[in-house]
Amino acid sequence: RGTTYMVAKQLPNEGIATLRFDFNGHGQSDGKMKDMTVLNEVEDAKCVYQYAAGLPFVDRERIAMLGASQGGVVTSMAGGGSRIDVPGSCAPR
Repeated sequence: RGTTYMVAKQLPNEGIATLRFDFNGHGQSDGKMKDMTVLNEVEDAKCVYQYAAGLPFVDRERIAMLGASQGGVVTSMAGGGSRIDVPGSCAPR
């Protein structure tokens, strides 16, 4: 299990809600890996942000996004021009 999994498991202990998702073709997501592009991953991340922002227990003014490896690139790109307060990225070991 990677860094984002460990972070997502720990944050609720600090009163912080987390939401994880897989890009198309990965994990339990629909789609095929061969159809994956950075641009459609950015669109997926923006949709996840919109979903999270619409949840009744989420403060829209305090949303952070974390991505690892290519997810870090996607996080940076999705954060541009949006209301994501703390875009973050980490590199794999």
